Amino acid sequence: MIVYKSKGNFMFSDCSNFFYYSDLTEEENLKRYILFHILRDEFTRILPESYESENQYCASYYISKKFFISEDSQAIQYPSTRGIGHRNFAFWGNIREYLEFVGLRFCYLNKKEKTQSHISIFADCFWDDELERFKYLSPQSKESMQIFGESLLKVMLQK
Repeated sequence: MIVYKSKGNFMFSDCSNFFYYSDLTEEENLKRYILFHILRDEFTRILPESYESENQYCASYYISKKFFISEDSQAIQYPSTRGIGHRNFAFWGNIREYLEFVGLRFCYLNKKEKTQSHISIFADCFWDDELERFKYLSPQSKESMQIFGESLLKVMLQK
């Protein structure tokens, strides 16, 4: 798992959640709702193996560009093919403009039960500017606890 920290505010288009607009009529919102779900389902549709791998995401790209992406957005949130509740996030251009790398957490999913996951954490990884390389630490190390803390572990266990 890679952890980033936002460098500030940025705009993103959301293809995962439907937003009701109170300034539209019920009928207009219902039409938007139906269209939203038809288009969103295209994001999660897995094409047959006969399609070349580079063509798998063409439909999603053009649908998102035409119907979801606003001109002032720097990124997009879209549903994952894993199913409802899973989301992906992508930035246009250089991600370093918007996010700062915090660290890596190497984990293993032991088993998943309903809404609870049992995860083993092997190591945490941070960039050391002085050594110009990554350093690997125990998840219980002082630095890991200071940077990731207990809250990240709790979020991971609930997913």
